Amino acid sequence: MQINDIIQKNQKVKAALGLTIAEMVVDELKSDQEGYLLAQEALNLSWDWIEKENISGDTLAEYVDSPTDKDLGIREGYYSDKENMISALVVVTLAIGLVAHFAYDLEENRNRPTPVWEITEESLYDIVQFASKTTLYDEKKFNRVIDFLSNNSDSLDRIKLRKIGSSGVVMLN
Repeated sequence: MQINDIIQKNQKVKAALGLTIAEMVVDELKSDQEGYLLAQEALNLSWDWIEKENISGDTLAEYVDSPTDKDLGIREGYYSDKENMISALVVVTLAIGLVAHFAYDLEENRNRPTPVWEITEESLYDIVQFASKTTLYDEKKFNRVIDFLSNNSDSLDRIKLRKIGSSGVVMLN
């Protein structure tokens, strides 16, 4: 299976793929505790949107492009000499932006920040490209996630996807 197979699926499956990849590499940010915690907060809100559709596009977009201290993109300047951290930050930001894009679509809200407009399902290719530049990306785990999502698109389970993304092994009930 490939990303092309996932792009044919619904928005939540695409969002789950982006978030699972982001969770694979987010630990690259641990040396920036504030940025790491902010990324974790944004990822959790994004998963909440997948599960409950109760998070607004505006709330998620704050982590992608905003004048607040929640804007993850601004942290890139802190990592100027650490390519793996910059790549991980880009992955996380793109994944959250993708979910924000889908949340805006669900709300039928056409008033969104330009970066969110520019993030589309095609951004999944960029997410994988940037993830591969980190020290934590594992192509075998990525392929297992793709297979799982291709075969289980009706029940997106954050915990199972996290297990696949971290250990690669999960017991299906």
